[in-house]
Amino acid sequence: MVTPPIRPATSTCSPNCSPTTIVWHVAGRSEISGDYKGRDQVFGFFGKLMELSGGTAKIEVHDILANDDHAVAIVTGTATRGEVSLTGNDVHIFHVRNGQVVEFWDSPLDQYAGDEFWS
Repeated sequence: MVTPPIRPATSTCSPNCSPTTIVWHVAGRSEISGDYKGRDQVFGFFGKLMELSGGTAKIEVHDILANDDHAVAIVTGTATRGEVSLTGNDVHIFHVRNGQVVEFWDSPLDQYAGDEFWS
């Protein structure tokens, strides 16, 4: 089993572990939903997430399951925007190649709550 190159505190990849061709898929129909391609777009997404949440967005990792090709993180995300807070369970799926995250899929368990919060 390979330890996935994700940081448990944020469930994100550091600049050193992401290839320039990384693809990050964020589910839903909100302001942050979409496909982010390349390091600049992916790290731009994280910047936007922090901007919209006033720096409050964070991930608590409950467990990580991994093999040489994939990692799955079971997480709870929290964030606050003004007077509104979001706490949501999520599954993060990572495709790993040569020890680097090359693709990510976000799978929130309550997509409607996430869309409402981030819109």
